[in-house]
Amino acid sequence: SITILVLVSAVTIRQAIGQTDSVCATVPAVATSTPSLIGDCETLLSVKGALRGTAPLNWWTGRSMTQWEGITVREGRVAEVSLANKDLNGVIPAKIGDLSALKTLDLSSNSLTGPIPAKIGDLSALKTLDLSSNSLTGAIPSKLGDLFGLESLLLSSNSLSGQIPESFNGLTMLTHLRLSGNDFTGCMPANLLGVADGDAASLNLPSCGNVNLTPTTGERLLSVEARLRDIEARLTAVETAVAQPEATPTPTATPSQ
Repeated sequence: SITILVLVSAVTIRQAIGQTDSVCATVPAVATSTPSLIGDCETLLSVKGALRGTAPLNWWTGRSMTQWEGITVREGRVAEVSLANKDLNGVIPAKIGDLSALKTLDLSSNSLTGPIPAKIGDLSALKTLDLSSNSLTGAIPSKLGDLFGLESLLLSSNSLSGQIPESFNGLTMLTHLRLSGNDFTGCMPANLLGVADGDAASLNLPSCGNVNLTPTTGERLLSVEARLRDIEARLTAVETAVAQPEATPTPTATPSQ
């Protein structure tokens, strides 16, 4: 009966402070933290369930999250997930996009397959994204162009294909870029060619330019430009005519009588 009373009391306390009966509420240093960290904990356990490897991650509820392998917690939120060279395989779960305070996501040098989840584009605080040296396939999600604070983007040595998203022109904070070792086609967003420590030029893709026009749009613009030139020429002719003084008629000589 004492054990039952203790369990009931624990549940009551968690409910009173707004926490759920989540298994993460029993993790040391999480139970007394914010609901946001409990949510991060649940996300990580879901991610762990989706990834496989020869050496299981030591993420379990009897161990403080500050001791979880590859996890860094700052100010009550998960700030870094660094799992390079962990012999992980499987598909990157979209759930990882729920770690809204994440600044670093490093899953490089593993055996991950499948596409890059578009939901990673929801990680608005992300500074570093390293998915290099895996076996990822498919096109890069255009939503990654929403990561406006991204400073380091490493996608090299995969089997990615298709065109590099034009939305990457919005990644103006990039200082480190690796895209080689994939099968990209099409053109290269002009902004990426200017990254100081980047390899975009080595892909030998033509620049997309600053504006991506469809043929129909281009033809319309040329037509409008021609019309404007014609109007300008007509206005110039009118202004010239107005500026010229009218010729004074020469008086007709009256014959002498």
